[in-house]
Amino acid sequence: MGMSRRAYANYRGDMTAQGVQKAIASGRIPVEPDGSIDPDKADAALAANTNAKRQSASKRQAGCKHSKAKKLNAPADGKQQAVSPDAIATVREILLEAGEDIPLIGAEMTFLAAQTANEIIKAHTAKLKFLRARGELVEKVRVESKVFAMARQNRDAWMNWPARVAAMMAADLGVDTVSMLAALDKHVREHLTSLSDVEAVT
Repeated sequence: MGMSRRAYANYRGDMTAQGVQKAIASGRIPVEPDGSIDPDKADAALAANTNAKRQSASKRQAGCKHSKAKKLNAPADGKQQAVSPDAIATVREILLEAGEDIPLIGAEMTFLAAQTANEIIKAHTAKLKFLRARGELVEKVRVESKVFAMARQNRDAWMNWPARVAAMMAADLGVDTVSMLAALDKHVREHLTSLSDVEAVT
């Protein structure tokens, strides 16, 4: 079994679990049959995608980009300006999710790359405001609360099911009620545990 979305994001250090999921949805990261991620295959796919973006954009970026680009950690006044790894990782992730050309890990980030990421954020923010105004956007916390409540209700229903049907099933099969209840409870708990294990992989 490979890595989960969150584990792969932590392994790379320049993506979040949500960013990994978006990359999977767009086909930039392959997944195994069980839904997990092979880190070697995923790294190779992302590197290939990045290289393809660089090659296709190299001609239109030539000249203009080189004249405007400034090192993110070397402002015009010549003084070194500390930039946190988290800030650089955020810029890389935004560019990656948008399918933009990104520097390799460890390479110097430019102000142009940061400006591109900023414009992408502005576009996303405007789109979110538009969707919220049209009533097509639901707050994440409300959705998570609803899903959690439904999952808990479903789990409680399963946990209470053996006690409700054990006597009837025991009578139908001609077996001891206590034994039937114990068997049903055991298998229901194992089933719920297996479901939680599947959710943990995603």
